[in-house]
Parts: sequence; structure tokens; C-alpha cells
Amino acid sequence: MTARVSRDSLVWHSKRIIIKLEAMTNLPLDDLVFVGGAPRTGTTILHALICTSPNTNNYVAECGYLTNMLMPYFLGLEGWEIHTKHFFGSHEEFFRYHAAIVSDVVSKIHDQLGRPARLKLKDPIMTRFFHHVAQMLPQARFVVIFRDPRDTIISRLNVTRRLQNGREPSREDIKSACYEYNISYNGIIAHPRILNHRMMVVDYNDITEDKWIPSLENFGIYGIDPAKVWSSDNTQIKDYRTDPWSTDLYGASPSSRSVNRYKSDLDQKIADYIMEQCGWVGQAFGFQNKA
Repeated sequence: MTARVSRDSLVWHSKRIIIKLEAMTNLPLDDLVFVGGAPRTGTTILHALICTSPNTNNYVAECGYLTNMLMPYFLGLEGWEIHTKHFFGSHEEFFRYHAAIVSDVVSKIHDQLGRPARLKLKDPIMTRFFHHVAQMLPQARFVVIFRDPRDTIISRLNVTRRLQNGREPSREDIKSACYEYNISYNGIIAHPRILNHRMMVVDYNDITEDKWIPSLENFGIYGIDPAKVWSSDNTQIKDYRTDPWSTDLYGASPSSRSVNRYKSDLDQKIADYIMEQCGWVGQAFGFQNKA
């Protein structure tokens, strides 16, 4: 197999570009929650469940547009000393400029969704930027889902297989999937003080054991009704049936069918490699990954 992606290098990279600032925003919301996790960890069903709580927007598709608004900020931080500093008077000015843009986009989304008292949005790709979002939107909170990396990467490689018209994923595809998994969680693990008590983590394996709802209630998200999951005027499930990222679980009730799938579907050497690369994430969250 290929060489391991260094967790230490990921953490160093994340710490190198953080700015210790907090924006002043005044969004007219009782609650603003972002749902995240690595791709293929169950962010969609988690978001759909949360959207059944009272005074909340209906389930809606991923807020990828908002995530894309974060990219110029992130890239500007990376290139600060070489380029960006010549166009802004200070880090603070740069930060507040982009925080205002992100706040305006959230306000536009809020208007488009009918101005609900509680706005719940989701994009797994945004998870890697949650520590930046937490600074830009001080009232925002975050619900993150963790899933065993072996099950996650099986699902991710199935997407790769569909995108490649059935061609089997390569070793490089496996390495890339491991990197995607790690980088999704790295920022929130490296910066716990920024998220502090504003983030909770749930385990995908609890999906059918009624453990999610009490945990979400403890986090202040009440009234979730699994019977209403997927009922939405904003996003039609049928429109995504042919999407390579969709599965037969999309639009279905919470199910444990994909829990521990790696035990039957994954070669042991590949499973061991995935745990070598990604097992640190579960340890950081306090979840035990059993072989």
C-alpha cells in the first residue's frame, strides 16, 4: 500500500492558517445549526431527521454554494504572506470582509427558505471549514457525525465505481478516500477551543438504537419526529435517484443495513490499511473502533 498521510502534518497545516478573531453578526435566527461529517458518513439522514424538529426549515439539499464562499477565504489565508497581504490592511480586515459575505449568504438562504426561526443546513464538504465558520458566525452550532472509516470508505469507493462506469477503484482511489476522510475532521479536532460547547458528535452506528434523539435533545434540538423524515417542499427525493452519490437508503427510514458492512465486503488488508490511516479520528472523538 501507499505511504501514510501524516496526521501531524494535517494538524500543523490547520493550525498554521487559523486567525483568532470572531465576527459580529446579527442574523435574525433563534438557532443556526450546520450538520457535517466526512462524505458517506450519514450526514443526509442526520440532517433530514433534524429538519423534522419544530420551527425548522424543511429538509433541503446541501448548501454547497455557501461552502464555495469559504474557499476564497481559506485560499487567501494559505497565500497570505505571498499574495493576500498586499490587498488587505490586516488579517482582521480580511477576516471581517469574508465573514460579512458568509453572513449575507446565510441571510439569503434564510429568506429563500421562508425565514424559519431555526435554520438547519448541511454540507459534508464544509466540515473541514467548521472552525472558520464558527468564528465567522458566532451564533452557529454544529452537529457532526462520525462513522467507522472502513464502512465510510466502502461507501465512498462505491461512488467512485459508479462515477467510473463500473471500473474497480485503484490503490490511489483508496488513498484519496482516506485523505478525504481525515481532512474532513482535522480542523474540528485540531481546534476544540474554537468550537467549545457549540459542537456535538454522534455515532452513525447508533442510527437505529434511539440514541441520536436523546443526544440531540441534550444539545437543544427538540421535537424530532422520525415519522416525518424526508417530507419536504424544498427538495424532492426522486430528483436524486440517478445521482452516483445516491443509494437505496436515500429517502428511506433510518436503517442499520450499512453498519459493519466492511466485515463482509472489505478485504482484511485494505481494512487494516484504512484503520492505520484513519483510526485516529475515532480515537480523538472517544469512539472505539473494533477490528
